Amino acid sequence: MELQFNTQQLWFLFLNYELSS
Repeated sequence: MELQFNTQQLWFLFLNYELSS
């Protein structure tokens, strides 16, 4: 479960990066 949570956070960061770019 922890791994899934980490993946969600990573995905959010990636989305933020793409939006900021």
